[in-house]
Amino acid sequence: MTPLRSVIRRSPDEGPQTTRCCDGCLDSIGYELAKCCVAEGYDLVIAADEPEIAQAASELRVFGGSVWDVEADLATRFGPNSETPESG
Repeated sequence: MTPLRSVIRRSPDEGPQTTRCCDGCLDSIGYELAKCCVAEGYDLVIAADEPEIAQAASELRVFGGSVWDVEADLATRFGPNSETPESG
């Protein structure tokens, strides 16, 4: 799993931003949208709150581009890199 902050940093000399973020890539519609993005040449950050996101990233890499997986619940207001009140 790649920390989200390290994924979104780009050098200015790398050209236009070509990275997209997809949430919900474990279901059919989200996975197909992610597959289309990768096939079009976009680098992709995919997120889900389940460990299966790593397997989805491996499968998407076959279509080209770079794919990073982030296991996080993006639906919370606390974000993927912070602790919730329940966790301490």
